[in-house]
Amino acid sequence: MRGTKQSRQDGEIASGPQNDGAFAMTIVGFCQIWHGADGVRDQLTMTPPKNQSGARGVLRPRQALATLGLMAALFLPACAPRVEMPRVDDSDYIFPEISRGELSSREEKELHRAWNDILTGQVARAEQAVNKIMAVRPGFRAGQTIRAFAALRGHRMKEAEVMFDSVLRAEPNDAAALVGLASVRRKAGQLDEALPLYLRAARLRPRDGALARRANEVKLDVAEAAIARAGAFSAEGRKSEAIVMLRKVLDVAPELSPVRLELADLLVDSGQRTEALSVLGGAQDADRNIAIRIASMRLEDGDLDGAETALRRGLEDVAEDSEGAALLARIKERRAFLALPEPLRGIGDASRVTRAELAALVVVRVEALKSRTPASVAGVASDLSRTWARPQVLRAIELGLMDVYPNHTFQPSGAVRRGELAVVAARVLDLVGWGRSSGTPPADMSPSHLQYASVLRVLGAGVMQNRPSGVFEPWKIISGAEAKAVVDSLARLSTQR
Repeated sequence: MRGTKQSRQDGEIASGPQNDGAFAMTIVGFCQIWHGADGVRDQLTMTPPKNQSGARGVLRPRQALATLGLMAALFLPACAPRVEMPRVDDSDYIFPEISRGELSSREEKELHRAWNDILTGQVARAEQAVNKIMAVRPGFRAGQTIRAFAALRGHRMKEAEVMFDSVLRAEPNDAAALVGLASVRRKAGQLDEALPLYLRAARLRPRDGALARRANEVKLDVAEAAIARAGAFSAEGRKSEAIVMLRKVLDVAPELSPVRLELADLLVDSGQRTEALSVLGGAQDADRNIAIRIASMRLEDGDLDGAETALRRGLEDVAEDSEGAALLARIKERRAFLALPEPLRGIGDASRVTRAELAALVVVRVEALKSRTPASVAGVASDLSRTWARPQVLRAIELGLMDVYPNHTFQPSGAVRRGELAVVAARVLDLVGWGRSSGTPPADMSPSHLQYASVLRVLGAGVMQNRPSGVFEPWKIISGAEAKAVVDSLARLSTQR
């Protein structure tokens, strides 16, 4: 592919090296003298120069004329009217393919010379050479393509368009003609029509890096323009028009993720949420922003598996992406919430927690407990027939997390205090194998307190804390938020052991 820079390397006639200031001024000065008044020339020819002794020597008229003639021979070409060399435009030029034996060796050389003339702006000479070949070989398609490029180089856009179209009707996969017609469309500002032509040509020439770059440039321009127009339409309340326009862009270039995201937003705003998900899911390649958007929408819709699948498919490492990791944490939190029995789902807002609720919360939330076997024969509780949490209470008793009272009752509706919560939490830490460490002893408990060891255990693990004043207050009834925070910490620690 020949763009501006490459075309200059492949035959453009440069305007010559830059001269230094003194040399340029010498030429300009001489030109002024030569084209100026006779008196100026007279001064040049008649004023004698000084010799080394300071006396003026004599510059004879014949010598002056000889000197003037030498200067004229050297500098007069620079004084002539400047010839502007043609500039290579920003069109895209690809030399068409020629089949072996299609031309003679002499004709091939003439064709390549004509091509170089096109690149350097010598359009008339190029067309004359190509026409000679075409007169002998009227069906020569590469010659037709080169003539079309000559018209493009000569800014005869309509003529170039007709000729490129003619070539493509005969051979739709002619990459050079595709690029030529795409360049005509692009220069006319018809980027939506140029883009599919560039993309077709790029597929035919997968190793042409310059062509791929041009196609990507046009893609970006099309995407930016489409999004801007869609935004304007949307601001005017013409969302349906914006949606139609963005769909057309995606039909041509489905890999344009910004357009896909913008279209999905418009569809959601228009109440077409299912269609928006379909548009996002139609992305051909994994895309981080699309994955985040799909996961967010799936999470809002309650499709937790779909949300997590979208994240893992679109992100190489979810943990390394801060937004992705936060979204995954929300998915897991929601999944944990839905795993809770219905009575526990609002426990975070409760002013108090019962023994049955604590047993159910621990058994359901701490996954590591599900694989643990009972350590001993469980006690028998006679008052569980009317509680919704009977299966979870029996499991908590079986694992030794909570005790049955001596009168064989569990008292499922009894309120849980901080000391009892510490005992249950300490037993969970033991069951999941969390290492032992001691925290700061509470100021309101002595070592003889029945719950002292358990309190030190949970303080050391960071599951519970003393009050700012240093007391633990084991007698105080816990709230739902406190119970949930402690059990969530236990669930997290149980996965880190």
